[in-house]
Amino acid sequence: MSTPPVDRRTLAAIAPKLAELTETVLFGDIWARSELSPRERSLIHPFRPDGAGQN
Repeated sequence: MSTPPVDRRTLAAIAPKLAELTETVLFGDIWARSELSPRERSLIHPFRPDGAGQN
């Protein structure tokens, strides 16, 4: 049995610092780098701690 992904609100309630770092570091810094190709960005997306974007 698989565990459903955690959404942003749940992550923020459980681990507010992790939620903050996910947004500011992963998507505010790393994701925005012009050196990353669209393919490299697509590799980062599935590994978000909150599981956003997973179907």
